[in-house]
Amino acid sequence: MVKTIGNPGSWTVAAIGSAGAHIGHLVARMGGSRSDEQPVTRRIDIDDVRAALRAGMDDFSAFRSDVMFAALLYPVIGIVRTFVAFNRDLLPLFIPMAL
Repeated sequence: MVKTIGNPGSWTVAAIGSAGAHIGHLVARMGGSRSDEQPVTRRIDIDDVRAALRAGMDDFSAFRSDVMFAALLYPVIGIVRTFVAFNRDLLPLFIPMAL
């Protein structure tokens, strides 16, 4: 078949068709079987919450402190810059702060 340059409409249709074919292959590859069984769920109690918080604190303490400092510093800088931008008396300080 001869390939032509096409136009944006044909590119869009071809891209959608390719994406649909790709999704179809993925769904076929996933397989699975239909079953009327309901998944088993269990209740979350306070011990589960404590264990999750404890694991989260372990993860938090494993990070470097400079990364945590930056993660807390940048939102504070953004809030200060927003306050300065909306407060006309502090507006002359905005450009030096932005640099």
